[in-house]
Amino acid sequence: REDAPEEAVREAASALKARLSLETPPEAWSPEAREAAEDLAAKIDEAVARLCSGGDEAAEAAAPEVAPAGSLVEEGLVLTEATRARVVGKIEEAEALLRDAVENAPSSPSLALMLGMLLYEEGEPDEARLLEAEAWLDRAAALDPAAPAAWLHLGRLHRRRGRHATARLMLEAALQRDPRGSAAAELAALEAEPPPLPGASS
Repeated sequence: REDAPEEAVREAASALKARLSLETPPEAWSPEAREAAEDLAAKIDEAVARLCSGGDEAAEAAAPEVAPAGSLVEEGLVLTEATRARVVGKIEEAEALLRDAVENAPSSPSLALMLGMLLYEEGEPDEARLLEAEAWLDRAAALDPAAPAAWLHLGRLHRRRGRHATARLMLEAALQRDPRGSAAAELAALEAEPPPLPGASS
């Protein structure tokens, strides 16, 4: 396309994906931050593919809700900055970036997913924060039900809260969508745990 030469777009995407590694060595990342960065890289690749393609009317008709490529690039920038802030311990900055972005892009599953992840994974979240995290992860799953990440994190969140039956359902959904992902190990760990105490949520 005239306004987005393929070579320039691909170079920009490569630079964007390299930025996190330049600012914080990947070996210093937590598993959660690494997972978020991998999801971000996939979104950047998706944006590049859409910008560099000549267009496919059949594909567009089959998926009318897909965000424009420009929106995906902007989303990638927000996710990059939020991940960078989280990796270096600036949790409040990351949260503020995500809240502002998701307000402007309420149909973005990636923004909803990352906000939900941050809310339940960082620090010692209280009940209100856990409930909000669950709501954002539910939204991410509803917006992109074919993607495994939201189901995986819902499983982790419910497991953390002692809701083993619900956690199992969520993890099984993630496993169905990504048989080679980490859901299988999460399910095995869940099965190895003692059952919740009487009265615990399930």
